[in-house]
Amino acid sequence: MQVLYILLFLLSGFVEKWYLPIGRGTVEGRIFVEDTDRDGNYELFIDPPGDTNTICVCELHLPNIWDIDSIRDLHRPKPICMGNFDLDGLYEIAYYGGLSNRLRIISVLESPDSLAYPTQEVWRDTIGIAQGTASAYDADRDGIPEIFFCHWVYESVGDNQYALIDTFHFYGYCTQGFGDFDNDGKIELVGGDLSGNYWIYESPADNTYECVYQGYLPTGNIFDCFSVPDMDGDGKVEFVVKGYSIASAEIHAFILEAIADNTYEIIETFILPGGDYYGGWSGVGDVDGDGSPEIALEALQSVFLIKTAGNDSFYLWQSIPGSAGGSSVVVFDLDGNGFAEIIISGALHTHIYEYESTGVEEIGHSITPHYLHPLQVYPNPFHNGLTITWQSGEAAWQMEETSLKIYDICGRLIRVFPTDQLTSSSINTVSWDGINNSGQCISPGVYFVCLENDELFLIKKIIKCK
Repeated sequence: MQVLYILLFLLSGFVEKWYLPIGRGTVEGRIFVEDTDRDGNYELFIDPPGDTNTICVCELHLPNIWDIDSIRDLHRPKPICMGNFDLDGLYEIAYYGGLSNRLRIISVLESPDSLAYPTQEVWRDTIGIAQGTASAYDADRDGIPEIFFCHWVYESVGDNQYALIDTFHFYGYCTQGFGDFDNDGKIELVGGDLSGNYWIYESPADNTYECVYQGYLPTGNIFDCFSVPDMDGDGKVEFVVKGYSIASAEIHAFILEAIADNTYEIIETFILPGGDYYGGWSGVGDVDGDGSPEIALEALQSVFLIKTAGNDSFYLWQSIPGSAGGSSVVVFDLDGNGFAEIIISGALHTHIYEYESTGVEEIGHSITPHYLHPLQVYPNPFHNGLTITWQSGEAAWQMEETSLKIYDICGRLIRVFPTDQLTSSSINTVSWDGINNSGQCISPGVYFVCLENDELFLIKKIIKCK
């Protein structure tokens, strides 16, 4: 198993591009990327650990210099969203903070001018006990973005002026996903709660929202909901609802899509290893530069990257290290080179990874010169079955000392082929029907075929489609 984990790291194709010794420090903490001072350099806005009165600002000066600054003298701030909320041309950041154990505020900071960070408080509202995340999105299409925070919806009614316009039935920690999911010309938003319930609201008119769908998923603790801009190319925006099972310590991720007006179905489900869960947020973006977005799914110790294999078909592509306490994940092309970086902030650290297009895809090593032909699998990707072939030369292998195994992307052994299925002829062929050692059909995703004996170790990545 140790060998396979090493190979997974080599196969991943990702390198750590930057590291920052500061990171997301709370359950609800999120990070944001903006160029708020308009100097051409992007900043990361990070919720620092503890009850500090600062928001950390880390600005990238290409190629590799990070300046760390802060916005100070706030009320235990938790940044929840950023944007130009009142359309005055200046950046705002909304945060909630604590005046006391039972008294909370939502506050908006604005840049004093177009060349500064948003440091000046221009508005606040006392909201009582509350905690959670928020999004800024023009869901009612009136040209002004709403601030969706916890149970409340705020909208600007003038320069530096905001009003409460509606309330929602979402759990406070849950993020929201937005988009015209059913292609009816109206914006929907999705969010969930601790019991596996999720709701889809729709905005039929200005400052008007109505619940058009309620569903249940076999999970709990729904913290993370987000949209994906037509990942599988079928003309529909997908959305993801991610939950967590305390009993099994597993992360559950459901990809959903509209099948009719205000009607939705699950088109893919991923059950992934987790652990003790403290909440984390996923990201979406084109990390490999192929023009199609990938999902960077936060799952504590790992961030799993999900790609599409065609209409309504998705698979686990790679995994990179996460944070055991949960992370805020953002996918963003910081340096404009066409490969969006994966920013993972958690456990008081921020790691930024980038995909290397020249990364190793297959690894083989032969000690003796008689090995003539690489390990081959076809078809790849496959649906119902595949054929595994390899060729030996003048010296036939001692097949009782050779093993052929298949592992999943998490390093778990799922299939061992008996040695009596392996021959010692010059060309060796084994067929596999996609059934694991327990007699069950494997789920769509990335797997690895491993062939080895005392003289040889070969590995081949394979993709199971839906």
